Amino acid sequence: MYQTLVSADIVAQHLEDDDWIIIDCRFALADPEAGRQKYDQAHIPSAQYAHLDDDLSSPVIPGKTGRHPLPDLDQFIERVREWGIDESKQVVVYDDMGGTIASRLW
Repeated sequence: MYQTLVSADIVAQHLEDDDWIIIDCRFALADPEAGRQKYDQAHIPSAQYAHLDDDLSSPVIPGKTGRHPLPDLDQFIERVREWGIDESKQVVVYDDMGGTIASRLW
């Protein structure tokens, strides 16, 4: 029923569709709050915001992990449920970095 990639036109047709969850993943490594600021200024209607540090990563453990370790699975599942995502939803994720951050959630 759903495709891996959808066009902006298709997303526009589903902005008020409860079966579609839209997540804004904009983030800048040099300025970790820039993505949230861009989201606050403008975003796709009904989109929710996913922060790379806060939502898509676990805390860094010096000497053991890299800069953005994968999130704890149970905490990530809880966060995804808070966004309303389940197996019945079409999820659309986007960023302004060519998909490098959005692919983390995808």
